[in-house]
This record gives sequence, C-alpha cells and structure tokens, in this order.
Amino acid sequence: MQVDPNERIQALDQYVLYLEPITSLPCLINDELLPIADSAIKNAILSKGGIISGLERNKDIVARDTAIIHQGRHYLASGMPERNIATAVHAWLKREVDKPSKQRLSWITLETDKALSRKSVDSILKRNFVL
Repeated sequence: MQVDPNERIQALDQYVLYLEPITSLPCLINDELLPIADSAIKNAILSKGGIISGLERNKDIVARDTAIIHQGRHYLASGMPERNIATAVHAWLKREVDKPSKQRLSWITLETDKALSRKSVDSILKRNFVL
C-alpha cells in the first residue's frame, strides 16, 4: 500500500509538534527524554525534507521525459527512420544541456551538468511508445 506523501508530511509535522514540549519545558532540561526527543525531531525533519525533495525531483523528471517524448515524436513526424530517433534525441538533449544556464530550456534544472545516456533516452522513448 502506497502512502500519500502529503499525509506523511502532515504526520511528521504533528509528530514534531507533539515532541517539541519535551525539549522546551524547563522541568525536563536534565531529563533522559530530552536527547531522545531531540534526536526524534531531527530525524522527522530530515525525513520530511527527503519527501519534499523527492516530490520536486519527480516533477523535474516528468518535465524532462515529456520534452524527450515530444522531440522523439517530432523527429518521427518529420520522417526520420525509427532506428535513428533515439540517437537524434540524445544528441538534441546533449546540445540543450551543454548550453549556458541562461539559454537552457526551463525544464533543465540548474544542477544538470550531463545529459542522459543514449540507452536511457531509448528506454524513455520505448516506455512511452514512441519507438
């Protein structure tokens, strides 16, 4: 069963909310619960950050794959032989990634410094029935 990421984020927020009084109450400063609660809060915050990062990464991947599929269909519609499409799309992607950051298309993230391999481009095109 897959858990909704938004529900998971909400649960982690509530978890931190319930643990915060343990770290802030003056009567519990020297208590043995304090380091445990502190550690649990830090772990919950790190987990929440990982979930949010994963959601953002997924959006970037969907945008990239959509651009690759669109380019593959463009080459297919222009009459390019099917066996050359993956290579042409890979070359196009490499050219786009090699551009300076101000000239790049919006779906290429700033951290991207290398294009996908030709094999990865080929699998994206096959998975989406372009090839």
